[in-house]
Amino acid sequence: MAYRVYIVDDEKWVLDDLIERIEWLDNGFTVVGFNTNPLLALEEIKALRPDVVITDLKMPHMDGLKLTKALKATGVNSKIVMLTAVSEAEATRIFYENGGYAYALKPFERYGAEALLERLYRSFPQDSHSSPLDPLVPSGNPALDEITAYLASHCEEPHTLRSLGGRWKLSLDTISDMLAAHYHSSLAIYIKNLRMQEASRMLQEADMPVKAVGALCGYPDYMRFARVFAEHFGTPPSEYRKTALPPALEYTRRAKAQRRGAARKSISALPIAAAIINAAAVALLIFFAFLMPDESSALLNAPTPSPSITLPSPVDKTLAERITDSFDDADRLFVTAEWASVDDLRDIGWQRREGLRPIAY
Repeated sequence: MAYRVYIVDDEKWVLDDLIERIEWLDNGFTVVGFNTNPLLALEEIKALRPDVVITDLKMPHMDGLKLTKALKATGVNSKIVMLTAVSEAEATRIFYENGGYAYALKPFERYGAEALLERLYRSFPQDSHSSPLDPLVPSGNPALDEITAYLASHCEEPHTLRSLGGRWKLSLDTISDMLAAHYHSSLAIYIKNLRMQEASRMLQEADMPVKAVGALCGYPDYMRFARVFAEHFGTPPSEYRKTALPPALEYTRRAKAQRRGAARKSISALPIAAAIINAAAVALLIFFAFLMPDESSALLNAPTPSPSITLPSPVDKTLAERITDSFDDADRLFVTAEWASVDDLRDIGWQRREGLRPIAY
């Protein structure tokens, strides 16, 4: 069951933007009414008794604070959310003293709205007979279990009730009601719980950067991933990994990171050394140009060899791994490997990349 929302704002374009931009049903809510006139809105709210009232602070005839007082005085128990363009300490104090639920600043952007709607959704009492919030617990409803299995295997993708309804030929209300009945969850909360469980597992088991974990779990924006993760688990993902990893795995991960850092530092010195050698060679050629014009002209016209690294034989895998890990930091790196074939290099993790090629096989 979706919770019912009524919206009051004296600017019609703000009303239209709130109604159209936010996926209300995906977040467990439905808009049952709206008005630009707070006096008319007061009468409609008393008649409709919505679960949530979202109102602007600054309005003619009756501002948001007076509307809040009037609603509470008439016994309306709706949770009231105040929207304002400027935070005012005194207005905030009066609002909360009169039973206001939440204060939000304009513009009411999408992610902030979703976070507030999740908080509102969770504030309503849960059915004691509903399933736990664990999204992987089967519901016993074949249609719902098929949908949730699909969501679990594609949690990194964007999903809406509209897209799921089109795939399973079900109405938006039907899917929303099934999630609410079995998991006491909106679609947005259900997907977030799936993503957080997957992120938790990957942080404990996968040796990859936290940013990559977030991207694979549907959060390409790292800052948003870190904020959502911290709100869900009570700790940032980087700190969560430190406490969740067994000591042996944490030591291995740190050791690998230290080796990669050392390799990058050593490889970063190569371009500087090459530049010094090239400068010395040019100076030497200019010097000989004055002493032996004929011989120096031949040297100047000779092709300049590309900087290269000769790997020892037999294969020194440690050095090979260091060079492999450092490809991203080297502008140009040519590997001279007379002792190995291309397949041998691939076996130790080397991959052909644009701008990098082995020479002198």
